[in-house]
Amino acid sequence: MNGVDFCAVDVETANYDRATICQIGVVTVQKGRIVRTWSSLVNPRSDFVFTHIHGIDASMVRTSPTLPELWKELCGSLPHDVMVSHTSFDRWALIRAAERDNLRHMPVTWLDSVQVAKRAWPNRYRRRWNLPLIADDLGIEFTHHDALEDAKACARIVIQASQATGFTIADWAKSP
Repeated sequence: MNGVDFCAVDVETANYDRATICQIGVVTVQKGRIVRTWSSLVNPRSDFVFTHIHGIDASMVRTSPTLPELWKELCGSLPHDVMVSHTSFDRWALIRAAERDNLRHMPVTWLDSVQVAKRAWPNRYRRRWNLPLIADDLGIEFTHHDALEDAKACARIVIQASQATGFTIADWAKSP
């Protein structure tokens, strides 16, 4: 599918502060196909509160790189200028983490896969917008609250929406 080139991202955080990213997953999509995946645990240099959600604890990230140590690799490995996340949570987590560590913002245009799903199937997702519900409805299997798995599911939602509508990423990026 020409014109369906983008990256999808998901993060997990250690606690209520969105800047405490402890895992990041990125999926690269070219011509409507997942062609590359990348994931890393991240040392958030913070206390863990959400271990019960994603299973990541302080001992697992003790020797992992910090986000500033990963930032150049992360930003330099983005082959597309559109980044998709499911809701704005991941976008704001990355913005908040960049601000905390005085890093330059990611040079991307952000797209929300919830909004894509709502536009592709306007009568299906009036109240059901969370990732597991939309993924299940579309037949997408994944392990929720693993950053790479969530990023893959997010990417697959946009791919399926593009197949269903014929829209390109540029079409999705236009306001409704």
